Amino acid sequence: MSKNTTSSSFRGIDVDQYGEDVYVEDGVAGSGENGEVSSPGPDDTEIVRLLNSGKNVDALLLAVAKAPLNSKDQAVKDKALQTVLRILTSFKTTEMDAALSSMANMEHVDTLMKYIYRGFDFPAHSTMLLNWHEKVYAIGGVGSVMRVLTDRRRL
Repeated sequence: MSKNTTSSSFRGIDVDQYGEDVYVEDGVAGSGENGEVSSPGPDDTEIVRLLNSGKNVDALLLAVAKAPLNSKDQAVKDKALQTVLRILTSFKTTEMDAALSSMANMEHVDTLMKYIYRGFDFPAHSTMLLNWHEKVYAIGGVGSVMRVLTDRRRL
């Protein structure tokens, strides 16, 4: 049992500093206006050039690396999603494992998982995305799914 039940020292904490409207993502503070880094997304001409030359893996790595996670412009995010969906559909099922093994950075795996979940909004691509989800889940596991679902930066 507590001896000092009349202590009110806990009331000295300002709980308003933890509100959602003042939340700042770690590593983003001070990087731009309102702590935001704006990325224009992947370059479509470069992606098309890589896809036409048969370098699907390089196109995927470029698109995932240049994801507009911190952009507030929904049109940029939608354009990046369509680009990634075009890249993912260009892969054969046998090439998926080789493409994912080239992703050494776990953040890229998580970003690809974000694109997959966002792509589920389009039922026409659901079968292909389920195949990708299975492969990415094998690499990232439950941790990748949880990081995607709890991350505030959306695509």
